[in-house]
Amino acid sequence: EKVEAKKRMKRLAEMEEKLQKLKQEKPTRYKNVKATDLREPKLFINKHDQNSTARLQLEITLLAFSESEVWFTSKEQLNFGIYEFDLPTKVKITIAPDPETFQQFTAEKEGNIYHGLIHSFDENGKKLLRQEVNRIFFSDLTAERELEDKEYKDMTKQALDKKLEELEKLKRLMELNDIKKKI
Repeated sequence: EKVEAKKRMKRLAEMEEKLQKLKQEKPTRYKNVKATDLREPKLFINKHDQNSTARLQLEITLLAFSESEVWFTSKEQLNFGIYEFDLPTKVKITIAPDPETFQQFTAEKEGNIYHGLIHSFDENGKKLLRQEVNRIFFSDLTAERELEDKEYKDMTKQALDKKLEELEKLKRLMELNDIKKKI
């Protein structure tokens, strides 16, 4: 209530200042006008205008995503609407009801879980998104292959080291045999 009263008082002071300027410019026209009589013109912005969108950054935790859907948590409560994400590329998502519960979100202690449908990106963006999905989807397989590759290299190195040791022993034996023949 105090905040609202302060805002009204500040607004009234601004209107009073504006009225004083108008009275200085045209005293006869504004002599009987009060500050409360002044009205600010309403501002209309076309939806296609660059100024018709607003941006705010929210912290979210990405739970899962595919080429067409995304699941994430947010501590802020979000309304149905269109949001922009920076996944591997900028995409727009529309928050949709949870397909299982048909609710706007599922409440959890870490935050609300939302379901979104991904749209509004070009072919290059689609390619980048697909690469990221595949990278995540096959990350376990890639890690397993890297581990197998490392194990194979270790086994090969051990086998080569063993062969080298055997060759060194054989070489020493041959050298000893040559020395014995000379004596």
